[in-house]
Amino acid sequence: SDALLAALGARLAGRPVKVALARPLMINNSTHRPATIQRIRIGATQEGKITAMAHEGWSGDLPGGKVERAAQPSKLLYAGENRLVTMRLTTLDLPEGNAMRAPGETPGLMALEIAMDEMA
Repeated sequence: SDALLAALGARLAGRPVKVALARPLMINNSTHRPATIQRIRIGATQEGKITAMAHEGWSGDLPGGKVERAAQPSKLLYAGENRLVTMRLTTLDLPEGNAMRAPGETPGLMALEIAMDEMA
């Protein structure tokens, strides 16, 4: 790995070294936002009152990784009696997934608001 080679180089040189990666290599050597698959179902009365909502999310990461919390906002943003909110993790052989510029709820907020717009 680049970090290991940098550490060995610093030890050999007796001073700090800097790792510089070309832009195309950044995605392979740093964390990224895990892709998500989301399924949203909303039930409402003719007047638009939400009666049921289901938001299921799947994301992928390394073994032992954390699930992307994309479906989390659906528990909090809209009132309604019947809720199903699940988030599942699939193990993938890809670089580690992690937050990028925002917490993991961000992709879920987009999907939820699109579903609300389509229902309206």
